[in-house]
Amino acid sequence: MELMQCFENVRFMRKESFYVVGVEVDIHYNSDDGTSPINGLWELWGKNQIAKQIPDQVLDRVVYGITHNETADSKAKYFVGVEVKNLDNLPVGLVGRKFHASDFAVFDTTLAIIWTGDFWRTFYSKWLPSSGYKTHDEPQCKSSATFNKYPAIEVYDKDFEGEQSVMQIYAPITQ
Repeated sequence: MELMQCFENVRFMRKESFYVVGVEVDIHYNSDDGTSPINGLWELWGKNQIAKQIPDQVLDRVVYGITHNETADSKAKYFVGVEVKNLDNLPVGLVGRKFHASDFAVFDTTLAIIWTGDFWRTFYSKWLPSSGYKTHDEPQCKSSATFNKYPAIEVYDKDFEGEQSVMQIYAPITQ
């Protein structure tokens, strides 16, 4: 898949408020190893088969990678987890989060494209300005990176097999 193909067949959806359970790390976009904790989080997720420990899952074998609580100083939280019906049965040692309802632009892409950073640069610099949509709040810019306070969601379904597999990005938007 080429970068611009990601923006050819965008879909739009409203996702009502939802709960997720999983594991989480702090990341920092503008430091040399600031996003390296993400790899360790995914390794932990797979090695410990954390999904099997989580009750009340909504979607069968769908895992989210969620970036949220981004700030202008390039810090954020990255979460790996699954959607659940509620947080009543939160397993010990795992994190539960609730995200509010939001509208999303949904893009097909690959992990290889995400890793370059080109997807998000193109989203903010080209697609968003020409789309008629905007983010919920003014994106905060610093050091050529753009951040938004609402969660961006990577969706990995049961067919995801590696960096060239198609996955979805849910980018938060409003009109």
